Amino acid sequence: MEATSPDSLAGSTYRTTPSPPGSSAALIEREAPILSPLLASSSHPSSPDLKIYTPSDPSFKTLNTYFHLDLSPQPLAIVRPTSIDQVSHIISFATRNAIPFTVRCGGHDSWGRSAVSGALTIDLRELDEITLSSDHKSVRIGGGVISGNLTSFLAPYGLVAVQGGCSSVGYTNWAATGGYGTLNGRFGMGCDQIVGARIVNAKAEVVDADGEMLWGLRGGGCNFGVVVSLDVKVYRLEKMLAGLVAFPITEAREVLLKYREVIEDGYPDAYGGLMGLMAIPGVGPVLMFMFNWASEDLEAGWLFLEKLRGLGKVVMDTVKESKSCDPPNSLRLH
Repeated sequence: MEATSPDSLAGSTYRTTPSPPGSSAALIEREAPILSPLLASSSHPSSPDLKIYTPSDPSFKTLNTYFHLDLSPQPLAIVRPTSIDQVSHIISFATRNAIPFTVRCGGHDSWGRSAVSGALTIDLRELDEITLSSDHKSVRIGGGVISGNLTSFLAPYGLVAVQGGCSSVGYTNWAATGGYGTLNGRFGMGCDQIVGARIVNAKAEVVDADGEMLWGLRGGGCNFGVVVSLDVKVYRLEKMLAGLVAFPITEAREVLLKYREVIEDGYPDAYGGLMGLMAIPGVGPVLMFMFNWASEDLEAGWLFLEKLRGLGKVVMDTVKESKSCDPPNSLRLH
């Protein structure tokens, strides 16, 4: 499948609410003077509305939060571009002035690579435009798109994109690093969905990925530059089964042994069964299955679900018929 050309994009577009204005020039000069020229480059068309947030800015603490609550980096500042030109301008400035920087979207990296103390954080979350192609077979998404927003955008069209297990994950790096989720059996890995990409490379050049670069992006991650947009496949799926099935942690060994027997007997492509150990308020520690049945043959899905329910004592069961607008796997515990 070829990448979606700009001329073929439909008019349906999604954007989120923008963040507050950035820090004042005086505050930037006091707390991060090395960045003052970045803001003051008024000769560059992208600079006048460039939003930079320094540590004492009222918005900084909110923007500097991450999924892993043990992470508490203190970056030099956070810059939030709203256009590809701004990303290019930031990269050019940072490389010319030897300013270390990181790139973040959803902030789910457990190793803390989304932000580093003392470095400039380039926050892509306002590069979040989603545009559906005219043939409804792909979407073009900005580098800062969050998975749940993509799900909600596609739902009115009866469409889904392959996604992971948490709606607050940034889509781009999730897909480019492999993209494991509950729709893989039916539609393939997240990286398999990438049909086009635009990046800003280390020279601050805006580049449309050729075949070789796309090959690298499909699993190699965002190591070739800042990915500012992706074209990804979407699929028609107007109903599915989705929810959580949980068993007491004390039964985990027995449940998993029985589960192995079930999947050895046949693992349907429509079934997505991510699992994990977690503590659910009011329930306690559990072995949890994130159940998805990505097929409109719901009868077959209910039958397979009965096999899972028979693995042990079910202490939580939220599986129901869902529309594609529901967050991935109905996982709202985050």
